[in-house]
Amino acid sequence: MQQQLTAARNEVGSLAATIRAQRDELEALSKVKDSLNSRLIESEQQNASFRSEKADWVARATQLRAEVETSRSDKGTTDVALTLQETELRELRKKVDEQADLLRQQES
Repeated sequence: MQQQLTAARNEVGSLAATIRAQRDELEALSKVKDSLNSRLIESEQQNASFRSEKADWVARATQLRAEVETSRSDKGTTDVALTLQETELRELRKKVDEQADLLRQQES
């Protein structure tokens, strides 16, 4: 009976040591889990920030494309207006030259 009691005590001691080791391992794993959760939260926040920045950059790129198109359109309009002004100037010069010729003829 004494041997059985000693064997039972030894087995309880062994089980207690196993439980302590498992508890220590569980605590270590819990710390690793907490660390990983923290890193996951940081990564998710950074990802959200990157998505927000991307949305801002996409909006700015769209705005710049529209400005470039407007600029091209304005340039085309300006080119047409300039061509019309040049044509009008040539016609006015022609009229001035004709008037000058008529004045010369009248003076002669």
